[in-house]
Amino acid sequence: MATLDASIYGQQRQVQWPDPIQQYGNLAQLQGVMNQQRMQELQFGEAQREAGERRKLADIMGRSGGDHETAVRELMRGGLYKPALEIQKGARDLKKTDADIAKSTAETEKARAETLLKNYELTKSKISRASSVFGAVAQNPTPESAQQALAALEAEGINVEQAKARLTSGMPVAQWAQQMSMEGVAADKQLEDGRGRSEGVPNRTSCSSVAIMLP
Repeated sequence: MATLDASIYGQQRQVQWPDPIQQYGNLAQLQGVMNQQRMQELQFGEAQREAGERRKLADIMGRSGGDHETAVRELMRGGLYKPALEIQKGARDLKKTDADIAKSTAETEKARAETLLKNYELTKSKISRASSVFGAVAQNPTPESAQQALAALEAEGINVEQAKARLTSGMPVAQWAQQMSMEGVAADKQLEDGRGRSEGVPNRTSCSSVAIMLP
């Protein structure tokens, strides 16, 4: 019976199993490369899509001729929902801004008209009051009654500086009082005519003829 040489076993190579840690590292590195390539492909595709949308958007906006409704309709039809909604929102905001401006302008004009009306009524009241007082002095044309009339009007906030100047210039009291009263009537008519010319909104008609000014 033949015998086996024991040295043969010593000459056989031991099987080398791969290192699992190294294998895992290689696999992770490969996966990272694949993920990076996939990300680059996605980014390139996204860039291509955005470029296409920009070209389509520019084309639609050019063909719309600046009409918002046409642009929105064509953008929706082309699947460009985001810019379509942005245009719609912009149009709504613009309309709201215009409405707010119109409202503010109307309120300002209303306040101005009310102020003018108050000034008109106040001025007219002062003119009427002064004319009446001067008319009373004409019925009793004495220096005392003239001074009392001026003091009363001045206490009511009516500017009587010109009336004082005329009185101290030597003009007779009767003539002075009658003239001031007549000028008051004329100023009142002038004020009324000025209101009519401004279509119901009184203006700041000058009443220098009787020197009746707002305080």
